Amino acid sequence: MKRIAIVGGGLAGVASAYFQRKRWKKEAQIFLIEKTARCGGWIQSLLHEGFFFEQGPRSFRGGPENRHVLALIEEIGLQQDLVGSHPSCLTRYLYLEGKLQALPRNIFSFLCSPLSKGMWKALFQSCQKNILPSDETITDFFTRYLPPAWVKRLIEPLISGIYAGDPTQLSIQSCFPRLHRAVIEKGSLLLGGMAIRKTPSLSPISPWVAHAEAFPSFSFQSGLHQLIDRLLEKACPELLCNTTIDAPIWKDQTILLPLSSGNTLAVDALIFALPFSSLGELLPPLRPLLEVTPFASVAMIHYGYSQKVLQTPGFGYLVPFEPGNPVLGVTFDSCFFPQHNKESQERITVMMGGMRHPNTLDLSDAELFAIAERALRQQMGILVSPALREIRRLRHAIPQYHLGHQSRCRALHALLESLYPRLSITGSCIAGISMPEVLLHAQQLSSQLSN
Repeated sequence: MKRIAIVGGGLAGVASAYFQRKRWKKEAQIFLIEKTARCGGWIQSLLHEGFFFEQGPRSFRGGPENRHVLALIEEIGLQQDLVGSHPSCLTRYLYLEGKLQALPRNIFSFLCSPLSKGMWKALFQSCQKNILPSDETITDFFTRYLPPAWVKRLIEPLISGIYAGDPTQLSIQSCFPRLHRAVIEKGSLLLGGMAIRKTPSLSPISPWVAHAEAFPSFSFQSGLHQLIDRLLEKACPELLCNTTIDAPIWKDQTILLPLSSGNTLAVDALIFALPFSSLGELLPPLRPLLEVTPFASVAMIHYGYSQKVLQTPGFGYLVPFEPGNPVLGVTFDSCFFPQHNKESQERITVMMGGMRHPNTLDLSDAELFAIAERALRQQMGILVSPALREIRRLRHAIPQYHLGHQSRCRALHALLESLYPRLSITGSCIAGISMPEVLLHAQQLSSQLSN
């Protein structure tokens, strides 16, 4: 019987356990090793004093590009528990010039938007042919086509909302590979952007998936952790929580894992679903490649209200970078998934920190609450005291793909093959930061382990 160990119980590790079980069925013994008392990693669904909050990732994006996620949900029997986002979540805002301004949904709303000042010049520039470098920062890439003021007030807040990162450091090739390839192929930003919006030809899907992919976003009745629980149920691994390992030892065709319990686990194959910072401690020869990847930390401040406080429905809003203001944006959770509301509740989350405000998480709870409530008061006019306040600090949560990230990943794979046979790595540091990318990578990895 094949013995497979997976180290790391976040989404990548749990998904790897499921897909390995799906491949090997009863022919494998699967061990899932997690250093904390629970699996799920950054995914944590909280119901506290009657208010529901996602204390990490909050939803999956819908659409054909994430069809594999819906196929997985159907495969594990979670269809009845899926909840789709409210149509109002398609409206997103930017806090600019002292007010919330709706971001355009399409070219027609873009034409009428006050955010489109200077549009014609930008559209003309975006049609011009350019010879692009193999990689460049996100800021340099977009500044090639758009006015710098546009990049600062539109592009940079969007990047902060995804990566909590610094666009002047992030790689366009690694963060937005489809857009980068399309622009190189088409020779312009406008044509490249239009190309990636076209739905590729995909394999046939079930009627349920065809129905569910129409939702802009989706979650589950009990939150995203419901997916973690079901994957674990289906994978049925031997779960070793509150357990760490020392550096693995290769002995003939076996990999020995010294456990913190004092025991040694012998396996045939090993999967690390860990951040690069942890991998470097276990695999010292890889450390120079791994330590180059920094991580953004984010504070999430949740507010629950027992009455109506939101005057503008929608997903939420982003805030352009200001040196003294660590607020990245605000999400309207009760609008996003009203299914998670109880009676007349409204729920809001303020997100702070990121790479441009690295010391935010070191502030006290009182200081974080003061900053968040000042933002809600000034930007949204909310003066009502909340019924619930919660803070979660996500330290070193989001890997930052700086220039050269893809070449470093290729070098990393080459070293793994030469130094560490039967070892694979997965997770957001290498698969992509979105949950669909992590799930897809874990699925693809399941076909690569040799018999």
